[in-house]
Amino acid sequence: MDEKTKKPARWSYKKIFVLWLCGFGLIFLISLLAQLRPAGAQEYASNDANSLHVTASQYGATWPYFRFNEATIKCLRHDPTGRPMVIIQYKPDGPEYGLNGPALSIGGYPDPRPFIATNVDGTYKAPVPQDWISRGLKLCKRLFLEAGSSFCSSAFV
Repeated sequence: MDEKTKKPARWSYKKIFVLWLCGFGLIFLISLLAQLRPAGAQEYASNDANSLHVTASQYGATWPYFRFNEATIKCLRHDPTGRPMVIIQYKPDGPEYGLNGPALSIGGYPDPRPFIATNVDGTYKAPVPQDWISRGLKLCKRLFLEAGSSFCSSAFV
C-alpha cells in the first residue's frame, strides 16, 4: 500500500461561488445587449401612427404570451440590404424582438418564442399570429413608400 490513492477533485465553496457569479454576470450582460438596437436598423415606426398596438383582449385564447398583455409591432428597414424587419416590443422602454426572418437573422434581434406559453409536451399553446407579420409587412411597405425608399417588392409578398 505504498501507492498513494488519488482522491477525487472536490469543488470548494469559493470555486462554486466564482462560477455562480460568472454565470450571473453573463446573464446580465446578455440582457443588456438584448436591449440595444442592432447596427444598420433604421426605424420607420417611431410614433403611434406608424405602429400596431395589439392586446390580449383582442386575441383572447389565441394570445401567445404568458408574461405580457399587450405589445407594439413596428417596422424597421435594414440599411445595408433594404429588407423590412418586423419587430415586437412588449414594454415601451423594453427590449425589441424580431418577428420575421430578416429581423431575426440579418437584424440580430432576439427571438420572442421563449415568452410563448407551452403545453406539457412542449408545443406552443398559441403561436405568434401570422397576421402580425403580414400586418407589419404592410406597415413597412406603406412606410417605405412614404419615405421614398427603394425596396425589393418581393420582400412584401
